[in-house]
Amino acid sequence: MRMWVLFLVLLNLAFFAWMTRQDAPQPVQPGRPLPTLPPYVEPLVLLGERPAPGLEPAEEVSRSAVPEGEAPGPSRETESSVAIPGPEPEVADDQPEVAEAEAPPESPGPLCHTLGPFLDAGAADEARTLLEAEGMQVSRRAASIKVPDGFWVYLPAMPADEAETVVEDLVARGIRDYFRGPRNFISLGIYRDRRMAEQRRAEIEALGYSPLVEQRLKDRAVFWLDIMEQPAAAWDEVRWNRFLDALEDDIHLQSLACN
Repeated sequence: MRMWVLFLVLLNLAFFAWMTRQDAPQPVQPGRPLPTLPPYVEPLVLLGERPAPGLEPAEEVSRSAVPEGEAPGPSRETESSVAIPGPEPEVADDQPEVAEAEAPPESPGPLCHTLGPFLDAGAADEARTLLEAEGMQVSRRAASIKVPDGFWVYLPAMPADEAETVVEDLVARGIRDYFRGPRNFISLGIYRDRRMAEQRRAEIEALGYSPLVEQRLKDRAVFWLDIMEQPAAAWDEVRWNRFLDALEDDIHLQSLACN
């Protein structure tokens, strides 16, 4: 009986040793490829290599989601890493505007006048000298104007035979200061004073005629002073009036645009 029990014990030990050798992994010789498993046999996976319950490796999930024959697309991680351009940020309308640089104000330009008319060139030159002493730019300019040249008393033009009759009648009545013109007008005198011209007309009217009185004009050379003064040294109205009062009559100051 004791021998039978010992035999069983030895038998169990031998069986345990054989099972231990079968479970231990066989060392892989270097440089020798592993044998290919049949397609129906699943590979051996250790307990530590198994994924957590409910989770699958990312590579397997991506492969299982792609149908056969189609190229695998980018994973979710890859898609999330691609930057999608969003809307451009709007610029606030209430940003303070940059004020444009204002141009400096323009300095006032010179003032220009003309003074005259002077009937005498010497008087114009004297005034010019006084103004230039005040720092003004002055130039003399000659011109021509019509000025009164007396009053003419005459009988208008008439036919030649009528003019001959009138002349004979005036001479018979003592009027000898007359002149018969080319178109048979009869001049009865030129007077510097209008009052004297009216007296002559009244005298001829008393003889039964209708003489006319006409003011005569003639051209006369006059002189003007063209003046340019700077704003910093410009004369005011009071000073100009004082200067004009010391000049001849009929001398006027006119403001002009500077050329």
